[in-house]
Amino acid sequence: VIATFGLRFVLYSFVWNPWMFLPIEVLQGLTFGLFYTTMASYASVVARPGTEATMQAMVGAAFEGVGIAIGGSMGGAIFFQYGGQTLFLVLGIFNLIFSVVFAATNWGINKCQPDTAAYHTHYPVLSAEPITSELSSSDAAPVLMRSRVQQPRPAIITTSLNLSITIN
Repeated sequence: VIATFGLRFVLYSFVWNPWMFLPIEVLQGLTFGLFYTTMASYASVVARPGTEATMQAMVGAAFEGVGIAIGGSMGGAIFFQYGGQTLFLVLGIFNLIFSVVFAATNWGINKCQPDTAAYHTHYPVLSAEPITSELSSSDAAPVLMRSRVQQPRPAIITTSLNLSITIN
């Protein structure tokens, strides 16, 4: 997703005709759709059980509130100081470099973690444990099944800053 943002910003920097923005905007649907769903699902994964909705709200507020506020003010200042072409080229290159660093970091972390098959054997994502009724100790006592969900914690947490610029 970050690489697609970078590609889109680099393409914006080379636009000389306003009609050229239309084909590039097709990537907006891809980037925003993937980013927002990834953001919400990642917030749910890193949250402690029972706090998923709160974590999603906090991440959404950081993106929609803080990210857009800082991005709009910083992006606007850079836009008026250096121009739109320079702004989008620098942001695009930054996002492309960051996506490579992010991918390399995730690859390194995953390489250092134990084998996923062995990991899930010891730490099951979903397991069913039998619970015997305490009312009767006979073998004919009903056996109830209780599901327990354990979510493995990701090794790193990333934050993305969305830069939005409004030009009047």
